[in-house]
Amino acid sequence: HDEISSLLLEAGEVDLERIDAFVQLLFHEFGEQLLRHKGILAIANEDRKLIFQGVQRIAGFDYGECWEPGERRCSRIVLIGQQLPEARLREIFLSCTQASR
Repeated sequence: HDEISSLLLEAGEVDLERIDAFVQLLFHEFGEQLLRHKGILAIANEDRKLIFQGVQRIAGFDYGECWEPGERRCSRIVLIGQQLPEARLREIFLSCTQASR
């Protein structure tokens, strides 16, 4: 069983404040285990895609191109790390959606 694995987290539109809290928690609780992270986020009430990437506890966020008309607004983050708790991270990420408010 390999210690390093990848994890794909998916949701619909997410709340920017909740995503910020998710990233802070990710770094605080799993910073030693986290190797790489990247994704594209659909932020509620924002026409542009939010690009997310980083290494260990360093992250960068930049707005990219606009969502195309009719394009499914979906948030996806890939985490690469050692022994990351998949179920817990999925649950926390899903709590960032607008629908969970």
